[in-house]
Amino acid sequence: MPVMLDSATELRLNKLLSALSEYKGSDLHLTIANPPSLRIGGKLQSLANEPLLTNDFLSNLIRALLTDVQLQHLELTKDVTTVVTFKGKSRYKLHAYSQQGSYSLTFHTIPLTVAPLSRWTIHAAVQQCSQIQKGLIVVAGGYGAGKSTLVAGLVEELNQTSAHHIMTFEQPIEFVYTDAQSIVEQVEIGVDIADLQSGLQRVYQEDIDVVVVNTALDAAGMRTVLHFVEMGKLVILEVMAPTVQLALTTMVGVFHAAEQISVRDELAIAIQAVIALQPVDEHGQGPAVACEVLRQNTATINFIKHETFDKIGLLLENGRNDGMITFEQSLR
Repeated sequence: MPVMLDSATELRLNKLLSALSEYKGSDLHLTIANPPSLRIGGKLQSLANEPLLTNDFLSNLIRALLTDVQLQHLELTKDVTTVVTFKGKSRYKLHAYSQQGSYSLTFHTIPLTVAPLSRWTIHAAVQQCSQIQKGLIVVAGGYGAGKSTLVAGLVEELNQTSAHHIMTFEQPIEFVYTDAQSIVEQVEIGVDIADLQSGLQRVYQEDIDVVVVNTALDAAGMRTVLHFVEMGKLVILEVMAPTVQLALTTMVGVFHAAEQISVRDELAIAIQAVIALQPVDEHGQGPAVACEVLRQNTATINFIKHETFDKIGLLLENGRNDGMITFEQSLR
């Protein structure tokens, strides 16, 4: 079991998390022999008035915030990601990792609730993707781009507007949903099931309409995602990649070269949309989100099957009538 924080450590942690909230930051970074740092509006800023972080402080936090199993995993792999909730009022994705022989911590803010996508101020090309009923929707972006939040917005849109049975496979579970018109079941990989492939049996046995996948993918995991699509489900997949081009490259690249031609054929039919998000500082007016969207049409199918992905820009530019958009067009 986690240990209790001593009063001084707890007081300092509360102060730092309060600063993260007050400045509307996304991340709190804690690294030994450095002051704490916040990411605000996409930019990293040190809290210069705070004392330098010590090994004792970080060790106390780790022992208090991680379970015994997570501590053992951290000792073995030097890297653990989990989610912590404080007094039901704030929720964070916690990343503990080793660097230069000591441990660092990052707290990433997770909103307690997410609005359905229809209430977002985001480009219509993204909004239209919520109307897709079957096939694969890929949501891509780099760290902090908002891809997990967008996936949550899509799920909440379905939850609020239609009667679906939704099953998520996550590592870890970030957003927590409350059933509305839909039933949302959240499965944590490594806790509720061993791996994504084990989720196939869950989906076979349950009456599932929508499958959501948020975990690092290898070839076996990507093959499982394609199986979900073949079963006639709507599948929403989160991919760590900053552009549509790199999202496609990532999905194909987990397979051996000999498999990639057949995989491209499968993806061409499965993919209904690829959405990529990038935070930008628009003309000094503060952070905004640029997006690019690929939608399925005849040209897209042929492109995914046969073309090199670095030629995707022209496809997006010419696909406006089919709901496609480039980053540049989304900011106009």
